[in-house]
Amino acid sequence: MGHYLSGINHTFLLICNNDLAGFVSFSSYSYAFTEGFISKIREARKEEFRRKGLPH
Repeated sequence: MGHYLSGINHTFLLICNNDLAGFVSFSSYSYAFTEGFISKIREARKEEFRRKGLPH
């Protein structure tokens, strides 16, 4: 989580029926995200955590 928040890398999980089905991790040095993409991911993650009653 620390690397994600500091912008070093971004990891995405694929969850299927509450099981981890796969993941991909991008280094910020090897992939350029479009403008606003990261903030949308952060907001979606916060909303999901909020729905589950978890701290973000």
